[in-house]
Amino acid sequence: MILDSLFKRPRVLPAPHPVPRIVLPAGFVSFVAMMVAKKGGVGKSTLAVNVGVAAACDGLRVLIIDTDLDEDQQNCVKWASRRQQANPKVIRCAIGKTRAAIAWGRKQGFELIIIDTAGRDLVHMSDLAEYADVLLTPGQASSNDLDATVPLRRLWSRTATPAAIVLNGVISEDSNRTRFYWRKFSDLGAILPGVLVRRVEYIDAVARGQGVSEYRPGGPGDIEIRRLLLEAFQHAAEKRESAQ
Repeated sequence: MILDSLFKRPRVLPAPHPVPRIVLPAGFVSFVAMMVAKKGGVGKSTLAVNVGVAAACDGLRVLIIDTDLDEDQQNCVKWASRRQQANPKVIRCAIGKTRAAIAWGRKQGFELIIIDTAGRDLVHMSDLAEYADVLLTPGQASSNDLDATVPLRRLWSRTATPAAIVLNGVISEDSNRTRFYWRKFSDLGAILPGVLVRRVEYIDAVARGQGVSEYRPGGPGDIEIRRLLLEAFQHAAEKRESAQ
């Protein structure tokens, strides 16, 4: 199983790389993924738009809710303004109204709903977490990022919603540094087996209003983002099953 190594070691992509198809886990009519991070610049919005595009490429209807109303931020909204395709749909929403936005999205038939939160909204995040199926916290391979997850882990402890770290922006998926920080993060709690490598294609895709699954379909970025989303799905599904 994908998550057999959840607390052991990072998963390294085998060669050749098959392209996994994105489907919702069994028992889920819709799925809500909430991106949460206290520290800026860890790749939260980049993760949100790329997993959204990967799912959209495989036929899922995707809604991205950008809760950062600061006009200097709103990374998902700005990305959507450069985009020609209608799926994923991106909307702005104050975090206090996100519960209603989730309900609206489900009524509209969106199958994957991604919430990109602002780090300063921890109080509202705690209330909103109960309406998500998984909480994902991107973190990079640094001591600052490791320390920045402490308040998020306190949030995790106050909710029944499954949560996990996403090790993001690593130089190499199998380097000593990546393995070291993957173990450091995993010592503190759940971390997804897959890691996201620092790739120029992520930057170029976002600049074009795309995701890597559109910009370089079948490429390493496409493969790793798909597998990461499927790992998040399985993490949530296994937690739900164990709670029943």
